[in-house]
Amino acid sequence: MNTLRLLLLLWCLGCAALLAAPATAQGTPGSEPRVALVVGNAAYRSAPLRNPVNDARAMRDKLQSMGFDTLYFENLQTRQVGAALREFRNRIRPGAVALFFYAGHGVQVRGENYLPAVDAEIGSEEDVPQQSLSLGAVLNTMEDSKAGVNLVLLDACRNNPYARSFRSAPMGLARVQAPSGTLIHYATRPGSVAEDGRGEHGTYTEALLAQIGEEGVPIETALKRVTIRVREATKGKQEPWMEGSLTGDFYFIVKPGAVVNIQQAPATPEAAAWQAAESLGTSAAYEAYLNEYPKGLYAAAARIKLAALSRPAAAAPATLPAPAATLPAPSATAPVLPPAALLTPVPAGTKDVEGFVWRDVQARGGREHYEAYLQRYPRGRYVAAARTAL
Repeated sequence: MNTLRLLLLLWCLGCAALLAAPATAQGTPGSEPRVALVVGNAAYRSAPLRNPVNDARAMRDKLQSMGFDTLYFENLQTRQVGAALREFRNRIRPGAVALFFYAGHGVQVRGENYLPAVDAEIGSEEDVPQQSLSLGAVLNTMEDSKAGVNLVLLDACRNNPYARSFRSAPMGLARVQAPSGTLIHYATRPGSVAEDGRGEHGTYTEALLAQIGEEGVPIETALKRVTIRVREATKGKQEPWMEGSLTGDFYFIVKPGAVVNIQQAPATPEAAAWQAAESLGTSAAYEAYLNEYPKGLYAAAARIKLAALSRPAAAAPATLPAPAATLPAPSATAPVLPPAALLTPVPAGTKDVEGFVWRDVQARGGREHYEAYLQRYPRGRYVAAARTAL
């Protein structure tokens, strides 16, 4: 089969897959797998906070009671950042509900949002990405895992404790362009500061805990009620803010017997083409995929498959082989790509290329990805953090 015919076949298979996978499906809400990453940072060396750990513990318990498989970190250390993202990624399944809750300090640097580890020693803006959990990395992890619903709840807009060390110190967190199928809810408007709260919980988290447990209330309605409650409690000084949207319905607690549209991870022509190439399993199929998507999501995997298929077959033995039971197991060692080939291609027009690569490496979280970063940037801004992760 020539390349042109194979490309046509892949295209047809891709279209068929798209037609067979609608954006939403009728089902029982609450039956989808639910995974949450909950982080509460309070014991900062430079500016400790009173409520974030209480907030995180209460949110962990609340989410677990609503069926979430909850990954919990209290006073996250720099060395734990990579492990937290890796474990979160490993637990998310396609079509699942993925939720990230964070309480603690949050800062923005060059338009990017970071959630500093409690042991961070930040003397300048350049120190922040190496010693923080990147919100961009969290969003990439959720999107790459093909979760059906992504929810991000951030009680992280308190005063920047490192402002004096920054060349410029904008207040609060920066506005984020939420990926498709993602809802982000901030404790206050971008560029504003949230209260830590005078009671057991922060003002925002207290309202959140009260609203998300109501039966039969869509997530968007629950968050609007949170906004109203916080605005009233602070006399208008703090107003939560929502970014993004969901195409399906999501309820934390559903009414018995309810049937709604449940969002599913969207299929793409590239994903369908890759599935078709995998089904055929030939060199021509993988080459056809690479011709169409030379910088695609599965390009590295396609090259590994091609390398495996191109290895010369072992010469036939001169004598009859021994019985199968006595033959040694064949080697399953796959060829390994050069580390740099494992990095995601940087989109054209990206201003901070190294920052993009680092966030992608954090989201992927594999040892080979940190090694790939070190190979490309042996004297880069995040070398210390990469070596710590290794």
